[in-house]
This record gives sequence, C-alpha cells and structure tokens, in this order.
Amino acid sequence: MNTEKKVKVLKTKKQLVVQEEEKVEEKVEEKVVELPDLEPLEELQEDIISNTSSNTDEDVDEELAEQEKIIKEAMEKAEHLRMKKQLLKRSGEFLEKLKETKNAELLTITDELRKVIKQKEKLEEEVETLEGINVEEDDVMGFLTENYADFVNGIAFPKTEEPKPKAKPSVEGEKPKGTRTAIDRKSYPDYLLDRMVFQASANHKTDKGLGKITLEVVFNAETKKFYNRETKKEYALLQDANRDWCFSRGYDKLGNAWEDFKAYNLKTKQTKGIQLLHKDNWIADSISGAAEYIDKKFKF
Repeated sequence: MNTEKKVKVLKTKKQLVVQEEEKVEEKVEEKVVELPDLEPLEELQEDIISNTSSNTDEDVDEELAEQEKIIKEAMEKAEHLRMKKQLLKRSGEFLEKLKETKNAELLTITDELRKVIKQKEKLEEEVETLEGINVEEDDVMGFLTENYADFVNGIAFPKTEEPKPKAKPSVEGEKPKGTRTAIDRKSYPDYLLDRMVFQASANHKTDKGLGKITLEVVFNAETKKFYNRETKKEYALLQDANRDWCFSRGYDKLGNAWEDFKAYNLKTKQTKGIQLLHKDNWIADSISGAAEYIDKKFKF
C-alpha cells in the first residue's frame, strides 16, 4: 500500500470515529429523562420532621402508656376467653359436682329437721301433760319427783360454788415454789459499765491436763457488744462469747452466760457474779468499787 492510500484510510477511520461519537451523543440524549419536581416531597419531609420534633417526651410516654394499656387489655381478654373455653369443656363435670354437694347439704338439713320436729312434738306432749295437771287433786310432787327429779332438786337444792383456797402469804424475798422468775436478759447490758471486764473460767471437761480454760471479754456501752480481751473478736451477745468458751472446754451444750461470766476485778484478780443484778445492782451501788473492773486502756 502506498502513502496516499494510508492517508485516505486514516481519514476514513477518523470520520468513522466522529460518526460513532455523534451516534453515542444522540443515544445519550435520547435516554435523558426529565425528573419530577422535588419541591412537594421536600415540603412533605419538612412537615414530618417538624411534627416529629414537636412531640415532647411526655407525649411519647403517653403514647407508650396507651399502647401498653391496649396490649394488656388484649392479653387479659385473650386469657379470659381461654379460661372460658376450658370452663365450657368442664361445665358438665362442674354441674354434677354441684348437684352432689347440694344433695348432701339437703340430706344433712333434712336429718336435723327431723330431729327438731321430734323434739318439738315431744315438748308439745309434755306441755299438754303439764297443762292437764290439777294442783289440788293430783299428786303433783309425786309426778315431778318421778319425771323431773333433777329439775326439782336443782331448784330445791341449788349448788353453791366452793370457795377457792387462799394463797399462803409469801415471805418477803422468798421465791414461791414451782415458779420461775422471768428475767429480761436483753436489759442486762444497761446495768454494765463501759470497758468493764468479764471472765469465764473452769477446768476442761475431758482433758484435765489442759487445766482451766479462761475467756475474758470487755463490754462496749455504746454498741452494747462484747469483745474478746485478747483477740478483740466481737460478740453481739454475751451468750456468743459463752459459746466459744464452752466449746473450748469440750462442751457441746451451752450454759447460762450470765452465770458463767463474772465481773473480773483487775486489782484483786477476784470475780463477782452479775446474774442477780435485777435484784441487787451492786455495780450502781458501788461506782467507785466497780471502777476496779474497768480496763481503761482497752481499745475496741
């Protein structure tokens, strides 16, 4: 192929490309679709947004509450219908049970009525007989004695109540036999002084080689609690401390804590009972002497 032919061919190709581009532009122009006016939609969207934003939390809560109420009523209605269907299925059974119950009640009342009628008839006969007695001509006393002896005796010889035996006067301070004095142990901490020391001490129950088992506690007047003087373990009640002491001694049963624990004199190393403070409050009567039972240095 010579040069002139090449140039013609190129021109021809260029013309084809141009023509193809024009055709594509025509096709694109044909496919362009006019969009609808969006202004009405935008206005609608703005209205929705404005309406939504105008709703307050209270409005939302009210709507939710109303919806919950409707749902609850619907569920209750459904449950009522379900129960009603079940009852309808057993209606025949219920009817038979009711008949049996009422028939049984009727029989019971009928029997009682028969008894009452018999009693009524008997009383009517007795009254008729009594009305026919002539006091001047008939042996009234013989009739009464024979037929109504208990009634006549009850009137003629009325029973009198026997006087109750008088209680023996009690000697002052003497405890009546067969009775126990009720002691309110819950009020006992009110008798005690702050940081007052109490000690329980006795030999071990089984192992004599262990000697005496001793436990000392200190009272806190503010909290009304007791504290182990050595370990500072807290006891809500004196009986709790007594439990530890009894178990340490090999006992599986508890004694009376207010008898087992005694006020401990830090000076003389002697102890004094506190189980009878309700009768003789020696702590209040001897404040200065009671001071020897107080551990002032103890820290709770």
